[in-house]
Amino acid sequence: MQYEGSSTRLYSEHAIDQALLSLLLCEGPHQVWSLDELTRELGDHIQTQDAVSRLHRTGLVNRVEGCVFASRAARRACEIAG
Repeated sequence: MQYEGSSTRLYSEHAIDQALLSLLLCEGPHQVWSLDELTRELGDHIQTQDAVSRLHRTGLVNRVEGCVFASRAARRACEIAG
């Protein structure tokens, strides 16, 4: 049972990370997001902060003064994936 809980939590983290990165990679004028804006879109302050931290640690997002944006590496990977 404990394994299933860990698996569910991992899936949830993956889904949140994917949703956050998708918001940051959307083409258009809104390429820099505040943490408050991301929280409003994703619906949970703690999960949003955790996702930003995970993506920042892996080099997929950059953080500057409370703002978050996709890194060049994330944008290039998105271009390659098509």
